[in-house]
Amino acid sequence: MAITLCPVCRKKISTRAPRCPHCHEDVSGNDPELASRQRSQQRKKSNAMKIQLALAMTLLVICIGLMLLEMNQGKPLPSPWYIGIGLAAAAWYVVTRLRMFLSHR
Repeated sequence: MAITLCPVCRKKISTRAPRCPHCHEDVSGNDPELASRQRSQQRKKSNAMKIQLALAMTLLVICIGLMLLEMNQGKPLPSPWYIGIGLAAAAWYVVTRLRMFLSHR
């Protein structure tokens, strides 16, 4: 007996179980509505990650632009706030790309 995740509630269930003991949905694979619901959930998750990618990239571009603006005004080093926020945005972008890659596997 192997353990898998319920496609509806994402809780652990047995692969032999015809119904999820938590949400009582049919997980035997014979329900066409379940497959449609799974595709819809996957699409929503993918769209949410794409929005996060866009936000992270926008934040990164704004920080780089502000750093370049400060350097053009004669300051030797940009503000540490811009550097920190830029690094956080870059990390957010990389983590979200990794999550997208792993979810499509």
